[in-house]
Amino acid sequence: MPHIEQKTAFQMLAFLQELKKNGEFHPNDKDTIAGIIHEILTATEFEVTIEEFQTKFKEKWETYKYPDDWETHPTCCGCKEGQPNQLAHCNPGGCLYSEEMFE
Repeated sequence: MPHIEQKTAFQMLAFLQELKKNGEFHPNDKDTIAGIIHEILTATEFEVTIEEFQTKFKEKWETYKYPDDWETHPTCCGCKEGQPNQLAHCNPGGCLYSEEMFE
């Protein structure tokens, strides 16, 4: 794992907090975010710059990001709350709702 200077670590934190403030993350994304950070930091033995971190994080985040997030389905409580179970997305207004289920 590369050495990270304190200044760079604080810049990484500020970058991630800005993404959170902008609504990029769901409540259940913390494990995915930790995994992405781990991948970036263990991919090299050299020091990671903030520019490299931001670029790699954005690329990996787009790969991991929920395909049907709450902005796509604003009426789905499961998406809005970042619920991992399918049942939470099946209620009326949900992204997986089917009228056949409630007949």
